[in-house]
Amino acid sequence: MKRVLIVTSTFERAHFFPDGFDEWMVGVTGVEIAAERPLDGVNLIPYLTGERDEAPHEYLFWEMIRSGDAAVRHGDDKLKVAYKTDTTELFDLGEDLGETTDLATAERRKAERLRKELRQWTQQLKPCLLYTSPSPRDS
Repeated sequence: MKRVLIVTSTFERAHFFPDGFDEWMVGVTGVEIAAERPLDGVNLIPYLTGERDEAPHEYLFWEMIRSGDAAVRHGDDKLKVAYKTDTTELFDLGEDLGETTDLATAERRKAERLRKELRQWTQQLKPCLLYTSPSPRDS
């Protein structure tokens, strides 16, 4: 069976395509995923076709294993953590898309809350099999 996706609109909410690639492939192919092996991602097809218009994620997390950096996005807020230097930066992307004004000190509670969310997310991750050295977050 041939499937065609015609996209007639743009979707401007924060999302990360590789995170949802497996889910996207499931959506396109219709393959069923075993309950004991769930995928970490969101099928973006309903958002691209206009069936859904809310944000696909409440929080969006990512980690750069080689550099030892990680980040979390929640709404317009973005928290960046450099584990090697234990540096935390907070930005309001709605007002500062270029990430020039660090709000981590001025909005300490928000920064701590987002760092806690990031920590909870990283604790559930399995070790990366591509690199032999441990992640900086594990030190």
